[in-house]
Amino acid sequence: MISKILNAKVEFSTGCIILMLFAFAGIMMGGLHG
Repeated sequence: MISKILNAKVEFSTGCIILMLFAFAGIMMGGLHG
């Protein structure tokens, strides 16, 4: 039970990091093309 909760937290934090990386890359690309 606890391992499932920890696994969900890890997946959630990993997803947030990936989304932030995509957002940062999008801002950088927008700045270069702008």
